[in-house]
Amino acid sequence: EKYPPPLGPRVLIAIAEAHVEAGQINEAERAMELALKQSIPPAELRQMVLIRGRILAKEGDPAGALKAWKPLEDGGPSPTRAEAILARVQLMTAAKQLDRGQAIDTLDRLRYAWRGDRVELRTLLALAKLHADNANFRASLLTLREAAILFPNAREAREIAVEMDLA
Repeated sequence: EKYPPPLGPRVLIAIAEAHVEAGQINEAERAMELALKQSIPPAELRQMVLIRGRILAKEGDPAGALKAWKPLEDGGPSPTRAEAILARVQLMTAAKQLDRGQAIDTLDRLRYAWRGDRVELRTLLALAKLHADNANFRASLLTLREAAILFPNAREAREIAVEMDLA
């Protein structure tokens, strides 16, 4: 329960993220509560806001999630800003509140605004899927190819290769 500073909040936030991905919302909230008991740097606070939005989305409150992510999107360039934009686009597209064309435009801008980490990879994969769903298979394959070239060691690289073979 207690990790030494400055690792404490980072570890607890990573634990919360893992719990959210696994659908274990109560455990995620518990990890975030423990993190809040420690001194948290601004970057980690933004990460917690992002996670809070993900929790709200999983609990069926998309409006609450979008409201949580809005300040992150309005901030300066950061990984949490890029993640908030990606999460918003995915949530709104799934809810049919954003058409594919708008989603593609937003993610296409994001792919150049934020580069070099897993957020970029997830953005490229989401963009490739949107292109395929929009029957633009050439753009989808080119985007998948770019993801495979930029992130050859990512665990998703094998999935990318399989998806390209199927296309």
